[in-house]
Amino acid sequence: MQTYIRRQIAQTVFSLALSLPLLAGCGDHAVLPAGKLVDRTTKALSLGSFAEINGSFGRGCTNRSGAWSLGLDGFTALTNPSLSVVQGDIGCELSVSAVRALSPVGSSVYSLGNTLSLGIGFWPTSYPFKLNIGGSADFYANMRIAPDLTFTSNFTIDIIYSEDPSQLTSSLIASYYEEPVVRSSVMSAGISAPDYGLDLSGLTVQVNDQKVVRSAVGDASLLRMNVPGQSYVVSTLNLGQGPSFGTVDAAFLGGLQRPLGPLAPINLVPAEVFALTGADLSTQVIRTLIVANEVAGTRSYEVFAIRVDVPSDRSTLLLH
Repeated sequence: MQTYIRRQIAQTVFSLALSLPLLAGCGDHAVLPAGKLVDRTTKALSLGSFAEINGSFGRGCTNRSGAWSLGLDGFTALTNPSLSVVQGDIGCELSVSAVRALSPVGSSVYSLGNTLSLGIGFWPTSYPFKLNIGGSADFYANMRIAPDLTFTSNFTIDIIYSEDPSQLTSSLIASYYEEPVVRSSVMSAGISAPDYGLDLSGLTVQVNDQKVVRSAVGDASLLRMNVPGQSYVVSTLNLGQGPSFGTVDAAFLGGLQRPLGPLAPINLVPAEVFALTGADLSTQVIRTLIVANEVAGTRSYEVFAIRVDVPSDRSTLLLH
């Protein structure tokens, strides 16, 4: 069961950017954030690309106060000092209120209107972000801090967003967001990315005592939601966190493309496609599943980065 904590509402508006403030205390040991965007749109947003998140420090933050910003995808022209937290500062509360997006016509700030406190779990519902506070929502978002709130090491602010708030409930998020799978989308203008869920429970991986995979059997399942794809590729490349469209497109075009049944509620991806036999799991092994939605030669993609670990069930560990 997820825990939802520390929501505070204050009538204030500021840009949503994630950054690192200057260290205020002499000798402070700071931990730093990263921002992870997860796209759950069913149609392409027209606002451009997210550049920063803006927020503020709450009570209990040692040597930290006021507004902070966090840059996304290398954005450095931050509105506020960049976000950092004193290492081990368990009582520090962080909240967000707006997101900045960059488009060909300029920079725009989409505000929440209130402040949304960040906890270790996603909120049961998402929250609207608006270019004009009195207008309709331009998109919805749900956010959390990972892996925990102890701030003993660098941390991540997960931002999951969509134009459809029904895509961002905590129960739906849990169905595709939890490790070892991280989902993201990259889109071409006007083409929606596929939005399948991925179920790995049908795969069985057996390893020996040297943590080398001896066999992989069964199937992974792609569960169709709203936007279907026509084909997929499984790549042995690790495309990294939040890969660019060009990176994903090159991996898809360079891989073996397999067809999907666009109207089928479940598409099976057989174990052999993941090329796991012989893989050494003593170091991190990533497989990247790329699903394509293609319209008139233009593609958008859904990307699943799958971390393959040594099975915890000893029955799958072959000893010799």
